Amino acid sequence: MPRRLQSSRQSPLLSYLTVLLQVIGFLLLTTTIYLFYLHNSIHPATDTESHNSPGGSALRHKLDLAHFILEKSNNQNEKAKEEAAKEHGWKGNAAENFVRPENNFDLDEPLKQQNERGHESIIYHKVDKSYLNNMKSWSKLQQTLLQNKMLPTPIPRGHTSRGFSGLPPDQTPALEGALRGTIQCPNTEPQINELLSSMMASWNEPRGTRDDLAQYYYTDKDGTQQQHPFVPQPLDKFDPQHPSDVKTKRRRYLTFEPDTGGWNNLRISFENILTLAALSGRTLVLPPEQSIYLLDTKRGDKRDGKRQYTDYFNMTENSEFLRRVPIISAEEFLSLEGGDDGFVPLNGYNETKKQHLLNVAKACEERKISDVFCEDLYDHYLAHGLLGPIISEPESEANCFVFDKDVFLYGDDYISKLSEDVQSRIKTFCNKRIPVYYNQAMHHAPVWHFETMDLKTRLLTHTYALLFFTDPMIGNFYKRFARDYFRYHDEVYCAAGKMILAMQYENDVIFGDTNNPGADLDRELVGGYSSLHVRRGDLQFPEVKFDSATWYENTKELWKPNELLYIATDE
Repeated sequence: MPRRLQSSRQSPLLSYLTVLLQVIGFLLLTTTIYLFYLHNSIHPATDTESHNSPGGSALRHKLDLAHFILEKSNNQNEKAKEEAAKEHGWKGNAAENFVRPENNFDLDEPLKQQNERGHESIIYHKVDKSYLNNMKSWSKLQQTLLQNKMLPTPIPRGHTSRGFSGLPPDQTPALEGALRGTIQCPNTEPQINELLSSMMASWNEPRGTRDDLAQYYYTDKDGTQQQHPFVPQPLDKFDPQHPSDVKTKRRRYLTFEPDTGGWNNLRISFENILTLAALSGRTLVLPPEQSIYLLDTKRGDKRDGKRQYTDYFNMTENSEFLRRVPIISAEEFLSLEGGDDGFVPLNGYNETKKQHLLNVAKACEERKISDVFCEDLYDHYLAHGLLGPIISEPESEANCFVFDKDVFLYGDDYISKLSEDVQSRIKTFCNKRIPVYYNQAMHHAPVWHFETMDLKTRLLTHTYALLFFTDPMIGNFYKRFARDYFRYHDEVYCAAGKMILAMQYENDVIFGDTNNPGADLDRELVGGYSSLHVRRGDLQFPEVKFDSATWYENTKELWKPNELLYIATDE
């Protein structure tokens, strides 16, 4: 029985007790809130208190990190920090680590560096500050880079995106036929667009021939070659304008609930969902549009702050991805499968309840008192579907998800027949987690629903750490699948690319050699600055909110002498 489903018929006595319990619950809630306020006015939030907060276990991890940094900070020399703070900058272990805010940075001051013998020398590097004007306009920056020949050489498209191991082409047959991906940025010169593509595209498009054609097979007991059960053949095509095609092409569905945390938590969970939909050969049903934690409504927003995954991910506009994972909306799903012969029929409800669910499918709110409460629709899915098997909390019950071809084909009795090597690798991967094996019941369920909103069943673990394929070839296929398809719209990469080019330009002007632009970039054109993500504004715990002097003291060993530091913060 789904966790939220309740009977709609109640006796008068039960109704009276329900009202009484609600009154008592309200009084208890009021008292609890008041006591919680008194407690937190004296004591900061603790790890235990964060357990049921929107971030759940992720917040506990953040608190652990904050406690570690605080402990390190408190053990440092307070006097030295006070003296450094008075200078509006903070000195590290050596003079070259001196950092100042940008508005106090005099570009005409001598820069200190160490020579090969470790002796400090002074370089008087006069810089014309007019370069700052070139960074205020995208068109000006482009003109400056082109006219002064300050662009590094783009990465050839034949230099494909590949794994960290960087194996040579003759050892990566899955990449044969692949080319590095591209992006298209508006108001951008072709030469600079080519450079941005080579810098920002971390995927391959087209993909390797073997991956593109899903050429992954196995030989059955009769000696016949069969398509691998975890790599379904892609559809010939899927047109989002004709969602009804899935009833004849992919009439098995995966439904899910958004994670309760911020965008990065939603992304991690969603990537698991996409992979599960792909390997099980299902049509993905998106949840209704709804607001997302910490993504506030903008003035003039015609959608009233409602968001959808496809606002950020390049999914429904990617025809190659849709051949592998057709995507439909919740509204389209009810239209296709809500009839008497559908997988999620609405015929068991009166007209009011039917209309209510249809309204929820358009857009919903995660508030029980709302007229469009999201979970009413999810409960309807659960009443007609199979619940996803993965438990994430408590730790003693947590699962890993194992995909083994033979266990899938021949049943759970085959688990004990797995080779010692396979069993050892499963044990190493899962560690203390309890393995759950993908089976025929999961595969053939018409509707497979994941309660990823619930703390107990969140999928807040990266795909490569949650899903284990006993055949490494299939596991690597889905790592490439994620790399090549789980990406944002081009405008995100274009915006980031503009900032990167601006910082690399500034680095060349101040510290570099303008006659040899990009000299300190690596072969992926990365370099010219370092970055720091300072999270303060989106966390409600005072432990993580300490001053910039403390941040610097905790990270100063990471930075190179005289390098630009890009700080991303949500304050």
